[in-house]
Amino acid sequence: MEFFRAVVCFPFVILLYETLLEKRAVVITALQRRIPKEVRAYSRVPRVELRESIERHYDAFLDFLITGNDEKLRRLFAYVARVRDAQGFSMSVVLKALLCFIPVLRDALLQEQKTDAISQLDHRLIVAAGIFVDAYTDHLQSKVDQYNAYLNEQEQSLGVDLSKLILFRG
Repeated sequence: MEFFRAVVCFPFVILLYETLLEKRAVVITALQRRIPKEVRAYSRVPRVELRESIERHYDAFLDFLITGNDEKLRRLFAYVARVRDAQGFSMSVVLKALLCFIPVLRDALLQEQKTDAISQLDHRLIVAAGIFVDAYTDHLQSKVDQYNAYLNEQEQSLGVDLSKLILFRG
């Protein structure tokens, strides 16, 4: 049944991919304008860095769209989580920026009158948003794990010091 569904949806996916590939430059420029306006934190990201980031996201999404393989998207989101977290961005801020892709991509399809492909787009974007949340959560969990390991080391170190101190007092 899954194979049948994939075969039936495949023409829509190819149509969607071809349209988005043709509209790549227009969509990236629209996103470069939209993201800093809708997500103020991104106004402090240099324009060149933002554009390169959008391009990487767009290409990874197109790869995910046509192949269904989310490996490239997962690696990109893991990298983005580390970079944006180091820049002080919360997960919700980065997710808001990613969600800016939805209306821009929908507009690109509507301009081409490809309304039949929008449901495929929506489905893939929802899955991609879930992948992003997983990647960012994994990043935050690894930071918590590192901090807990540090605290355990400090606790053990402090415990040893305290026991020596108690022995000297007695």
